Amino acid sequence: MRVVFTTATPRHADARPGLVRHVSSDESVLLVDLWAYTVQVDGERITLPHLEFDLLAHLVQHPGRVYSREHLIRLLWPTQPASRRTVDVHISRLRGRLGPAWRSSITTIVGAGYKYDPNFRAPHKSSVPPPYTTERL
Repeated sequence: MRVVFTTATPRHADARPGLVRHVSSDESVLLVDLWAYTVQVDGERITLPHLEFDLLAHLVQHPGRVYSREHLIRLLWPTQPASRRTVDVHISRLRGRLGPAWRSSITTIVGAGYKYDPNFRAPHKSSVPPPYTTERL
């Protein structure tokens, strides 16, 4: 996986501050534009609610770092009461919106919290087991 973070002076034509671009081993591209509040997967724009975008933006800016649910609550809901389950629901929805190629990049660390793993391995189509059938052979 290649990860390109651009936070200072652009060095590439498509690089600029505020743009986080991740390319998986199968050439799938996740693009998070922190300035325009947009997310693209393989060139298709994904619409995210404000809180889910903020959650994804925070995680992709700090890849590999584990954040507890309490930390994410303080970050995203500083003035509103929120439960630990609220974070779980938003993570689940975010994974669903990212689609099959990128949902596994947000990793659950049991007993600790969540992290964005830039070295995740996207599931290959060949690794999906065939559907179960009751047909007799």
